[in-house]
Amino acid sequence: MKQLIFDCDGVLVDSEIIADGVLKEKLPLWLPDLGTSEQIEHELDRCLGMMTRDILVDLEGRSQHRLPADALEQVRLEVDQRLANGLEAMPGVVKTLEWIRDQRLPLAVVSNSSASRMKINLESSGLRGILDEIAAANGDRELPIFTSDDVINPKPAPDLYLLALKTLGRSAEECLVVEDSRTGMQAAVAAGLKVVGHLGASHIPPGHAEVLRDTGAWQLIKHWEEFPERCREAGHQVQEPA
Repeated sequence: MKQLIFDCDGVLVDSEIIADGVLKEKLPLWLPDLGTSEQIEHELDRCLGMMTRDILVDLEGRSQHRLPADALEQVRLEVDQRLANGLEAMPGVVKTLEWIRDQRLPLAVVSNSSASRMKINLESSGLRGILDEIAAANGDRELPIFTSDDVINPKPAPDLYLLALKTLGRSAEECLVVEDSRTGMQAAVAAGLKVVGHLGASHIPPGHAEVLRDTGAWQLIKHWEEFPERCREAGHQVQEPA
């Protein structure tokens, strides 16, 4: 194993719970026949990992009502504001990223978010600095980041991961991926990658471990402190401190 590739939302940052909160506020007003915010939450669990535009299209198709023409923009602006003001890094991820830096393991990020949302995520969560340190430790000017802006068909299509492999000059066998959603798992597995399913985010619903296993997860982790052992199992020769 020579390359790590991480999803961002629900893996590096605990952002999905914020985005879901905005949708649970707005959708009962826009699509009232879908039920209460609690019933909407069940629908959002089903849509875990989908892009917001696809969630809105899916749910509008289940309703007799139509969304406002600017629904996607309203959601985007509100989510961006909340992320900028209150986004937290995933518990334990900073310590794991420091370990990755010290191991000189190359890291890339592959996300269904836009490039502008990624900028907010990394800066608001305080992760930009340690990610820059990982890039520098591997002789890179900046961390490779691939977003939905880079492909026509984002996750669950494998295109983002295939683009990352081509750009990084890696084979699928050389990489280990971390994903939290069925959508992301589908994309990575379709690209031939070995995937660790992450279950530590606030938005993860009951039974999600089985969803990820059924979708092709190689291993699962509930906490980031488990990840170095998964790297060992994937073939990384751990460098002990001098």
